[in-house]
Amino acid sequence: MTSADMFSMPLLLRTLFAPWKKDVIPTTGMPLQEKLNALGLNLVSVLVGFVVRVMVLFIGALLIGFTVLFGVVWLGVWAILPFLPIVFLMTGIVLALR
Repeated sequence: MTSADMFSMPLLLRTLFAPWKKDVIPTTGMPLQEKLNALGLNLVSVLVGFVVRVMVLFIGALLIGFTVLFGVVWLGVWAILPFLPIVFLMTGIVLALR
């Protein structure tokens, strides 16, 4: 499972402007004042959903970046490991002959 799947990044991008936890007040059959109030609350719900999803996307992107960086460093260490015994042997011989 990748970090993008763990954070559901494709789903977060598809639902970026969806209300938070589907918290929507229906406005059918309401007077105008209550409809405007419900519209304001629905807008706040969408804004909260947007902010939370953007923060989770940002944290997920940071985690993916750190994973890639760690992978590149680990690949470099893995490539160097077979040569370390030879380097240590040569260093030991040089230090012993001083």
